[in-house]
This record gives sequence, structure tokens and C-alpha cells, in this order.
Amino acid sequence: MVIKWYVSAPIWGLSPSSVKESFERGRTLLQKSGYAAVLPIEVEPYQHEGECPEGRKAEGMEHTDVCHMRGDLLALLDCDGILMMAGWESSWGCRTELQVAAICGITVKFEEDMVW
Repeated sequence: MVIKWYVSAPIWGLSPSSVKESFERGRTLLQKSGYAAVLPIEVEPYQHEGECPEGRKAEGMEHTDVCHMRGDLLALLDCDGILMMAGWESSWGCRTELQVAAICGITVKFEEDMVW
């Protein structure tokens, strides 16, 4: 059985290279521990008919952050744990993911406390 961990890191307002670096760091930490990593930047946004729910939309993006968050939360709920990367405190998405994980009994670890 593959144990999957979700990587939670800030996205909005950061450079694409910064975002990618943070998620890749999380993937590496998890893979070194023998876990599969689920990265929200690789998760499809929630698919729906009609207009997106109101939210922020980055230039060139088809969906709002709300559509992306719905897809991300579905992916999170299919995981055994969540790894909170540095800077999570400043992100409403990360804080939401942390709350959902805690409420649903999903194991939570923080990057700075990586003692497996």
C-alpha cells in the first residue's frame, strides 16, 4: 500500500520558480521517507459547468483560486498525511488545508519539525 502525503505550501503572489522550489523540497522530503507526494500544483481544478465561483484568478488561468482549492481539498482527503511547508501561516489556502486535515484526522507534520 502506498502511503500518500499532501504537500501544503503558499502559492498565491509568489513567483512560479519559488512555488515550484517549495513543492519540490516537500516532495523530496517525503520520498526520502518512502512516501508518495501529492502536490496541489499537479492537481486539476474542480471541474464544473458555467462560470467559476467568485474568487481570484491569476493571469492566464482558466479557473479561480476557489476552483483550484476545491480540487486540492479532494486530493487532500485521499491522503494519509499533510506536510506543511515553510510560510504556510501566511496562506489562506494552507490554513484551510491544515484545518480540514485536523478535522478529518489526517496526520500533520511541519517542514521545520521533520523528525520521522
